[in-house]
Amino acid sequence: MPQAYSWTVNSWTSHFEDTHLIVLSKPAGLLSQGERTGDDNLVDQLRIYFGRNYVGLIHRLDRNTSGLMVVAKRTKAAQRLTEALQTGKMTRSYLAWVLGKLPEPARWEHRLEKNQKTNRVSVTPSPSGKSAILRAQPMEWSHWRGFTSYSRQI
Repeated sequence: MPQAYSWTVNSWTSHFEDTHLIVLSKPAGLLSQGERTGDDNLVDQLRIYFGRNYVGLIHRLDRNTSGLMVVAKRTKAAQRLTEALQTGKMTRSYLAWVLGKLPEPARWEHRLEKNQKTNRVSVTPSPSGKSAILRAQPMEWSHWRGFTSYSRQI
């Protein structure tokens, strides 16, 4: 069981919950899982909320990304949800607002490298960096203060 925290418990909002899983909105600024800094994170908050140590994190969102997450409460549910992601029965989609216009589909490819000291990832020219591909598809022109919406599928 986690130790006492001075963190905000339940900084997320639940959208669905049953005995097997919970679907929740993770706010930007909250880590999906703990790391060496000891910063507040969703897994530790859920350990307190569930009242037990097991939390089946099926996927992650970056600290500065908000969005829906599916989290298993039981190992069997975690196995099934992980398999559904791996086989394509369950997919992840991301929606972003872009400043300017994206008139046609686009594809960007970069290499990423993690700085272990700062725990930050950045683009690198090194061929040893991990490949990251972003594909963007305009959904519909939505003009809101100069922003355009598009969808990304991973």
